[in-house]
Amino acid sequence: MTSEWRNVLLGSVCKVSSSKRIFAKEYRTNGIPFYRGKEIVEKHNGHKASTELFISKEKYDEIKHKYDTPKIGDVLLTSVGTLGVPWYVTETDFYFKDGNLTWLRADSEYLDSKFLYLWLNSTFAKIQIDKMCIGSTQKALTIDTITKFIITLPPLHEQQRIVAILWSIKDRIALNTAINEKLEQLIAAYYKELFGNCDYTAKISDYAGRVFSGGTPTTSNERYWNGGYNWLSSGETCQKFIVDTEKTITQKGIDNSSTRLASKYDTVIASAGQGHTRGQTSMLLTNSYVNQSIIAVHSEKVYAPFIYWNLCGRYEELRVISNYNSIRGSLTTKMISSFSAPKADISVISQFSEFAWAAIHEIENNCNENIRLTALRDTLLPKLMSGEIDVSNVQV
Repeated sequence: MTSEWRNVLLGSVCKVSSSKRIFAKEYRTNGIPFYRGKEIVEKHNGHKASTELFISKEKYDEIKHKYDTPKIGDVLLTSVGTLGVPWYVTETDFYFKDGNLTWLRADSEYLDSKFLYLWLNSTFAKIQIDKMCIGSTQKALTIDTITKFIITLPPLHEQQRIVAILWSIKDRIALNTAINEKLEQLIAAYYKELFGNCDYTAKISDYAGRVFSGGTPTTSNERYWNGGYNWLSSGETCQKFIVDTEKTITQKGIDNSSTRLASKYDTVIASAGQGHTRGQTSMLLTNSYVNQSIIAVHSEKVYAPFIYWNLCGRYEELRVISNYNSIRGSLTTKMISSFSAPKADISVISQFSEFAWAAIHEIENNCNENIRLTALRDTLLPKLMSGEIDVSNVQV
């Protein structure tokens, strides 16, 4: 770190504020979307935000006229619940719910807004968030607290060099994600073309070899965890394609629990979970053991894409049958086995499968590249933000 780097209070180089309060009576079923902490976490993790709240266009225009609203280049930060997750604003037609998000606008004379976003992703920011949050049951960040964060700033031109390096990685990750979304949409459209008019007189069990759920090793036994085997929980089905899991287990964990192994390319469904989790459907791109709130559908390779694209497009139907047919509102292996499916000839299924597999392998490559790029970014981020790597003479 050179002598030109300086420690400053975040509030001295950044405006920190919240939104104008919107009351429940002003909510609408469509219009300008509300972003809450949940939507920002989804966006931060590369997923499409499942917006549920809206205000009218007239109300939004009234707020924009009387007050200020986020602009492209501003940063939103989750300040209640899942703390300290930033989002760099790239669109303007949205509003955000006061209380669980804080809004930051960098003073462009001293602070590059993309540098601010990257700093908020760094361990330096996370340490301050952990130390300065308030509350015993539900942690929170106040505007006053955030203004007192200490940020280490290099000169503006060095900030911009750091941004150029790290943003190129971010852009590549975003491009891979966008390509995968387009490929997924193409396969879904082809599925609809081939099977949209079929009678739903078959069942999933007609195409699947096995439908099963798993279990959880005792969480208090350290010998069962952080091993060499993937272990999937229901919350991770927010990803359409799963290439890695948040937790791993050991052979002892496998031997001493009811968890079961789901194979690469199996379809996995969240049978239970809070909020929107139940009914979420993913395709595994890695072998993984599963917990009791996951239902795995294993089949011959020719049927795997057919089963996945059938189930992933029927989220609401899955939630309906779980509500009506289960006391606790959860899905069961029996429900999934007997769930309706198109009655289709094997030749048509093979035609769809051949098309889908080419795209699935490309999706898999992009997902794996994103894991490598994320690891590179996370390695470079603290080194660049601390000045350990000098970029003053780097041409970007």
